[in-house]
Amino acid sequence: RKAYSEGDWKKARQYALLIPSFMDSSKYAILCECHTYAEAGNLETAITTSRELEGLDEAEIACHAWQEQYADNTVVYIQRKVDNEEWDSALADIEHALLYCEDQRLNDMMVICTEAIHQRDYDLAISEIQNENFDNAITLLSSVNGFGDSLDLLVHLKQGEQGKKYVAAMFSTETDPHQLAQIYTDIGDYEDAADRASEYNELAKQMDYELAITYMQSSRWKDAKDLLIGLGNYGDSQEMLLLCENGLKEDDYSYAVSLFERKEWTMALLAFEALGDFKDSLVQAKICQQHIIESRYLNAISAYEQNNYTVAYDLFSGLGDYKDSAIYRQW
Repeated sequence: RKAYSEGDWKKARQYALLIPSFMDSSKYAILCECHTYAEAGNLETAITTSRELEGLDEAEIACHAWQEQYADNTVVYIQRKVDNEEWDSALADIEHALLYCEDQRLNDMMVICTEAIHQRDYDLAISEIQNENFDNAITLLSSVNGFGDSLDLLVHLKQGEQGKKYVAAMFSTETDPHQLAQIYTDIGDYEDAADRASEYNELAKQMDYELAITYMQSSRWKDAKDLLIGLGNYGDSQEMLLLCENGLKEDDYSYAVSLFERKEWTMALLAFEALGDFKDSLVQAKICQQHIIESRYLNAISAYEQNNYTVAYDLFSGLGDYKDSAIYRQW
């Protein structure tokens, strides 16, 4: 005991072996070996062996000290793996370490690693779902022990094609509500697929309406009109459609005016006639007709003066009683 208390493990062991059957001498001998293991860095053997020395207070004290040292060393080592996101390796080390010591830090890291592994495998399962590898997804989701909504997803995936399509739709990378509405519509009456299709249809209409307004603000009347026609009676789409049609007519009117200013009478006439009674289009159309007739009259005069009488006659014939066309026809 004196040699042991002084930390002279070799001498204490020698003395204990001289009297192996006296009191706890054999246990002291083994405990001294444990100290030797610990000093050599083999804490696992020291802890395991000292645990077997029941009834020896010194063994219990030494074992506790070695467990604390072992925990401190292991926590530092495992923390580096946790920091590097080496979750599987860290978890394996934690499970191994807990065979030799109990430490709340290890328990906390076990929770972190387990959650991280479950999250990783869950994310992998979602990726497999998006790639329609449903069997792989089922295997991964089955391994995460109820993480997140994994149990619900498993139920759907095992319900046949509709269930698989439903889960695939839930995690679709598609962002266009028009497409998503169609995806859920194609699923049919499974679960709340119809409700989801309706929700995405509503979002699609809202998106189209807002885009139509943006087009209108940029005077892109045709693009806006096409969207608003598809919206039917959504909101004030019909009122906006009237504004679009008016905007289109304004653009067409401006174009007709530009043709008029360039004296392209025939094209201007067609443009004004297409506008019907919009603004003074009917009046402008009549003015264009007058200019066209006058232009033909002048061409007829020119042909006559150049002695192209046949051409002149034909032109004057088409002018009816305009000005003195009838007289020129007689000449």
